Amino acid sequence: MYSIFLPVLIQVGLTLTILAFLPIKRRRDLKADPALMQRASLDSTLYSEDSRKTANSYGSQFELPVLFYVACVFAILFGATGWWTGLLAWTFVLSRIAHAVIHTTINVVLFRFAAFAVGVFTLALLWLTVAIAAGDAMIFELDDLQVLRNQFENGAVYMQDGFLN
Repeated sequence: MYSIFLPVLIQVGLTLTILAFLPIKRRRDLKADPALMQRASLDSTLYSEDSRKTANSYGSQFELPVLFYVACVFAILFGATGWWTGLLAWTFVLSRIAHAVIHTTINVVLFRFAAFAVGVFTLALLWLTVAIAAGDAMIFELDDLQVLRNQFENGAVYMQDGFLN
């Protein structure tokens, strides 16, 4: 579990860090143009490019990373928390950090896409790893259900007060 928990915390930290910069950048815009507050309340494209890049980067933290969080929860549930899963988790988070830095600074689409593509590929491998672990876990559960069915058919299991005994 520890191999993937720290990358999850760092991804959360990245999201919160970007969020912390957003009001700073927007406050700077509002100081330069106090009337912007009213106009931008319905159209956030009126903020400066710097503010929009930060806002867009923050918004992107609720796209692929959501799939990452869910994959990590399932990895923990299915016991897929070895070195391979840890490597995938770290690679994904590093790609997201690179993506966010590129997005909020130079914003070269080709570089940003490269970081995004690494994250997508890594996330696909992570989900494949989780799916394999889930399949292994399901096989055991099906075996357990067959044993329970056999016991039920042989009268070893009966219902009492809505519970199997």
